[in-house]
Amino acid sequence: MAQVDQVRLLRPANCQAAALHPDAVRYAFVALISFLFLITLLVLQIWALQAAATGRRQEDLRVNWCSPALQDFAVAVTTGNCEKFSVLDSSSKGIGCISLPGDQQRDWLLGTVIALSVALICQVLDTILMLLTNSKTKWRAVKVQRPWLTMFGGVIMLVVLIVFGVFNAKDLPRGITETVWVYKMKPSWEMGKLCQTEIYPPGLRGVMIGYMDGLFESWGSAYYGIR
Repeated sequence: MAQVDQVRLLRPANCQAAALHPDAVRYAFVALISFLFLITLLVLQIWALQAAATGRRQEDLRVNWCSPALQDFAVAVTTGNCEKFSVLDSSSKGIGCISLPGDQQRDWLLGTVIALSVALICQVLDTILMLLTNSKTKWRAVKVQRPWLTMFGGVIMLVVLIVFGVFNAKDLPRGITETVWVYKMKPSWEMGKLCQTEIYPPGLRGVMIGYMDGLFESWGSAYYGIR
């Protein structure tokens, strides 16, 4: 009889231990959202890696370089290196563009391929590190179960982008010189006019405008406001 009473007394305790944790649903929801973000990040990284590799293999990679000096009926430009370029129409008002070899863009694509490849390797190594350790694992009083490579790699990449952004903002692209000669031709003129013009680096504002134009060009009239 004493043994039966002991079993009856233990049963409520066992049932209470097997009860669902009050925060289990919240933890499961956070884990699900984190997993979806992880899959999205991996898809975007692999997609960007494939697009950058494809872009580098393009034979004649060119980019439009625009300046307010190339407006007002400008039809052609001659640089200090005696290279001639035709002035192209621009969707943005107040500027004209010329097509330059995309050497800088090719370098950026190479950097993108290298950075994304290293990032994927770091993420795999961080995943292995976090699976082989737990929250109590420490090294010199520091918790080991952290995505160390991804965190420090992101900081290093940010510094690299800032440094290269500063150099790109204060230098002209390869293929253009500071002094250029712009050939202008109005419809009412019988002969054209040749003007010597000084070209300056784009600065931070010019780099941001070019970045936004390239990023949102596919939006068309929603971005440029032209119908």
